Parts: sequence; C-alpha cells; structure tokens
Amino acid sequence: MKQDKKYYPKVLVVGNTFHTKSGGGITMSNLFKGWPVNKLAAATYMMSISEADICQIYYQLGNKEDIRPFIFRLFQKRRKSGEIILDDKSLKKYNSVNSKESQLYKSIHNLVEKIINFIGLHHYVYRLKLSIEFTEWLMKFNPDIIYAQASNLQLVKFINQINDELKIPYVLHIMDNHYNTMIIGGILKPYWRSVLKKEYLKLLKNSKSRLSISEGMSKIYQQKFGLDFLPCHNPVDSDSWLKYSKTNWKENTPFTLMYAGRIGIGTEESLIDIAEAVEELVNEGLDIRLKIQLNINSFNVPPRLISLKYTQLHNFISYDQLPQVLSRADVLLLPIDFDEKAQRYIKYSMPTKVTEFMITGVPILVYAPEDTAMVSYARVNDWALIVNKKDKSELKRAIIDLYLNEELRKSLGERGRSIALLKHDSKIVCENFRNTIAMAAK
Repeated sequence: MKQDKKYYPKVLVVGNTFHTKSGGGITMSNLFKGWPVNKLAAATYMMSISEADICQIYYQLGNKEDIRPFIFRLFQKRRKSGEIILDDKSLKKYNSVNSKESQLYKSIHNLVEKIINFIGLHHYVYRLKLSIEFTEWLMKFNPDIIYAQASNLQLVKFINQINDELKIPYVLHIMDNHYNTMIIGGILKPYWRSVLKKEYLKLLKNSKSRLSISEGMSKIYQQKFGLDFLPCHNPVDSDSWLKYSKTNWKENTPFTLMYAGRIGIGTEESLIDIAEAVEELVNEGLDIRLKIQLNINSFNVPPRLISLKYTQLHNFISYDQLPQVLSRADVLLLPIDFDEKAQRYIKYSMPTKVTEFMITGVPILVYAPEDTAMVSYARVNDWALIVNKKDKSELKRAIIDLYLNEELRKSLGERGRSIALLKHDSKIVCENFRNTIAMAAK
C-alpha cells in the first residue's frame, strides 16, 4: 500500500462513538477532526449520543450482535442492527425516537441489572458477537484499520473476535485504567478476572500500535505488560481557543472558581472539599464563588453540593461555547479524590479537560494525590498550583494565594497556555496521530 505524506487510511471505530459529552468521545472527535468523511465509520451501541460533525457513517451494534440468553432478552432494549447515515436532521429524529423509555421500564431494567451484577453474570449476559449483517457491512466498508478504546470486557472480546476471524489490524487507545475496574463480577469476580487477564493480554499483543492517555500511563503499562505505549492526549484547536484566552488577570467580583465536567467516581469528594472551603472563606470575609458546569440531567448531583450557599450549579453548555465560558473564570479546578477506589480508576489517567484548561490562560488549581499522572505532569511543567494532600487548611491557603496574588495568577495562566501550545496543539498532535494510524495500517 503506497503512502504519501498525507495518507489517510480508512478507519473503523469500534465501541465508542463521536460525541462531546465525555472525555473519550471528545478526545476521539478532536483526534479525527479533518479526517475524510468517506474514510471514517463507527460501529457502536451508543447511537443515542452520536454526533455527525466528524463521522457520518455508523453501524448500530444492535440485537443481532448483542445476543443475550433467552430470559434476559425480556429486559433487553430493542436496538435495530444496521447502517445509519447521520446528518443533523436525521440525528435529531434518531435521538428523539430513542429517548422514549418509560420510568417503569427503567426501574425494572435497573433492578434486573443489580441482580445480574450481584450473582456475577454481567459478563455472561452482556456479550457482543459478529453477526452476518455486521460482517457483510464491515467487508463492504473495507477498513484499512480499526481504532478502539475497549473500556469493557465485551469490547475486549469483540475486538479479539474481529481480529481472529477477519484479520483486520487495529490500534488500541487506553483512556483510563479500565483494566483494574472493568470487571463486574459479584461472587464470580475471580473467574472473570482470569478471563479478562487472558483476553486483555491477547488484545494488547495483537495491536499494531498501542496508545495511552498520558506519559505516566505509558510507563506503568509498559512495566505491567512488557509492551510499548505511545502517549496521545486530547489535542486543542488553538485557532478556536486562543481568541478567548485570558489576557487580563485582574480578579472578578466576586472571585470565581470554576469546575466543568462530570461529578462521580474519582472527583466527587475532592470537589465537595473545595466547595466547603469556599463556604468557609466567604464566612471569613472573601468575596468568592464556586461555579460548576455539568450535565445536570446526566449526573446525580450530591446533596452536599446542592445545600451549599456559595456553590452555583449550571447546566452544561455546548462544547463550542467552552473556550469563552472557561476563560472568564479566575481559577479553574482539577480535582481527583484521595480514596483507594478513585486511585484504581484514575491514577494514571489524564482528564480530557487538562489541555483545554491550560490553553485558556486561566490559572489552574490541582487538588489531587501526589502520585497521580496529572500531578506529576503539572509539577514537572509547572503549569498549576498543587495541593497534594487531603487537607482543608492547605486547600484554603492555596485559594487565598490565588485570590490575593494577581502576579501568581498571571504566571500560572501564561505557563499553562505555553505548554498547551507546545505539546498539545492539534496541528502537531493530530498529525502525529494520523501518522501512527497510517503506519499501523501498512
């Protein structure tokens, strides 16, 4: 296969989808931005959140691929398998149709899910298999290579099956430490761990190239599995972000701390610590507020946050509005929880929002354990003020320093922006990514 400087192989994404609602979808959308639309397709069971900006050719992995044991089919969502060509008009129609589920159905489905998980049958019930229809569609699209993030066992096994039967090369991109968290085993957890170990090692060894989300993850996974991983983080489009990037670090009235993103495993407790610190600082005389941007409909907001007087919850805005909204803040927050459960999941990860926060020119406060990949990256490159222990007094001192010191805010903001442009500009990252995919497709 002859390649030139700008060779774009035909890529099939398996599992994830192109969207702007979570880190994996955002990173993937940014990496593939500008890819020829006729050379990009996605096979996913997440059609309800799929978007048409980057990719328009989709195959919905439906009931012909998601074949469950008979009794469990009674509680299975009906998804029609097959190709879907998306544009803005068809996307709105598709999402309106697929959003209609009764509350009774959701309640029954959630109850069945809990029973399945407790017994240890989750990975027996939830499996994907190559169907005749998907195989025919796949061969018709004829991809040069597959790109996958493989965040659960059913996708790990599915990609292995595709490779075994159809011999299509693939590139694997590790976004979080899913290897430590993807097993939902109940009383059968040891068995499913052994299955995962075998299937995951097979997946890694057969991958033509392995990408990770951070340098720290690449290092740890190389040590763990004896294989090389290239770090590939979320790129930022400097043309879109720089026009809103901060140039004046004089404080707002009130002084505004901002967090944008999900609240849940790995972030909830540390974010609550920050919110409670803000309450105490206001009572001590500081004019300060915490603003949180999140999808209120998608996440359960902790009652402790709702009850706080000086924490303001705002429904999440569209992705293209983020540069302008983030740049208005005085400080942006990157919290990671300090408990063991959070560490298993997020220790080696790099949140998608890191590079986006950096390029805004807004100073960043990192509140996270010292041995996380994010803290390591911030410390080595000096782009954030870091609080590395669960200590409310130290957290308050850091906020006060940022509140009082305009020069500190300016130096951190300028440093973050310069590192983002040097290491994470989409012009550089996307070209390296394209080259990695092209070389793997040879």
